[in-house]
Amino acid sequence: MTVSPWSATLTFGLRALSPTGTNTMDTRMRMPLQQAKALAVMLLRTLRQYEQQSQVEIELPKTVLDELNIPLEDWQRFRGVG
Repeated sequence: MTVSPWSATLTFGLRALSPTGTNTMDTRMRMPLQQAKALAVMLLRTLRQYEQQSQVEIELPKTVLDELNIPLEDWQRFRGVG
C-alpha cells in the first residue's frame, strides 16, 4: 500500500518465494484517502464479526509481523489487547 496526499493505492499480486524471484503485480486499486479509511473500518468490522461468529481468533506469528514491519504493540492494539 502506498499513500500520497491525494490517494491510497493497494497493489495485489504474487510475491516471489525467493529473494531473486520475480514479484508479479496483477491489480492496482486507487482510492481517495477517505475511502481507504472507510475500507479499513469495514474490513476490521467484518473480520471481528467473523471471529465472533466462528469463535476463532485470527493471529499472525511474530515472524510475519516482523516481516510486515508491524510492531507487536500495534498488533495488540488492533486486536484490542493491552
